[in-house]
Parts: sequence; structure tokens; C-alpha cells
Amino acid sequence: MFIMKPNIGKGDKGETDVFGKKIKKSSELAELIGRIDHLNSLIGLARSFNRFDDVDRILEDIQNDFFLIGSELAGSDKKIDAERTKKLEGYIIQFESDLKPLSHFIFPTGSQASSLLHVCRSFCRGVEQFAFSLSEKMTISPHILSYLNRLSDVLFVLARVVNKREGIEEKEWKG
Repeated sequence: MFIMKPNIGKGDKGETDVFGKKIKKSSELAELIGRIDHLNSLIGLARSFNRFDDVDRILEDIQNDFFLIGSELAGSDKKIDAERTKKLEGYIIQFESDLKPLSHFIFPTGSQASSLLHVCRSFCRGVEQFAFSLSEKMTISPHILSYLNRLSDVLFVLARVVNKREGIEEKEWKG
């Protein structure tokens, strides 16, 4: 059994230990792992405002995937696979059929849960961009890159679903 304890003072020299591997805290890899952790926390915050069980289960599933992704990036033998991305695609198909098709951009607002899901979506786009940029310098699994790409779409659809269920009408930007 793996037991996690705080590593008090062990990172004071600018390195962190992940799965027995030391990496510099200033490295781009550490930054990517940190951004994924940040997104995981934002999703946790969105969950705390969400009141729909099916949406909560999906968000928890995504949080579990983030632990896998972080583990893989840190060098663990735990890895995300193509099936996880296919599952995200299934969520998009499942929920999008209940939503009005969009012909304009919508304002990223609504209920607190929906607004936070929009924050997660936009932050996810940044994580994805950083991961793709980093993949030009080091090997990052194509499964991670595909997953992050689909995830922003899932978060967008979930934000819309939550607003619809809350009875909040989306406001289109007509520019």
C-alpha cells in the first residue's frame, strides 16, 4: 500500500520527488503537472456547486483521470489510454443531443456551477496548449493530448447542461 505523507522541507532546494523520480520544480514538466493539479482543484470547486448526480459522477471520473495523467507524466507505470478519451466523446454525444444547437458564441455565465465549469473549460484549453507546446520538446503520450482536447469540449457541454437544468437561458453573443 502506498502511503502519502507531507515531505516537510524536502523541496526547499528546488526539487520535488514524484514516484521516486526527482524533478526540478522550475521544469516545464513540473509546471504541466501543477497545471493539471490546478485544473483538478477547479473541477473540485465546480463539483461543490453542482447539484446533479450524473454531472458529479462525470466530474469525479475526470478527477480520477487527472491522477492517472499526473502519475504518467511523473514517470509512473499508471497510464491513461484511448478508452478514457472515447468515454469523454460518449459524454459529449449523450448530452449534446439534449441541447439547442448553437449558431453564435455564448457568454460563459449562468449558475455558479455552470460558470465554474466554463472557468474549468477555459483553463483546460491553456493546459492543453501548454501540453502540446511541451510535447515538441519531450515525449508526452498522444492519449494525454487527445484527452485534454476532448475534455474542454466535455466541460463546455456540461456547463450548458447545468444551465439548462437550472432553467437559465444562454445568452448569445451576436457581435
